[in-house]
Amino acid sequence: MRCWWEIWREDFADDPHLDSDTTFAVRSAIVQLQKHEAPDELKAQNQSKPFYTTEFDFVLKPVTLCSGES
Repeated sequence: MRCWWEIWREDFADDPHLDSDTTFAVRSAIVQLQKHEAPDELKAQNQSKPFYTTEFDFVLKPVTLCSGES
């Protein structure tokens, strides 16, 4: 299963179009990014330049199959 979701950096939180753009701008998609630039972190992730990470949870709704389906 392929899942795709757009997330926005927290500096977009003050965007004037955030409340009116129903296609792309959603407040719930704003995330805080953590910058990683310490040499040990870069080496551990095989990176040569600083990088960012974030965490979020996907909640999946269970479905019930009709009888006879598998």
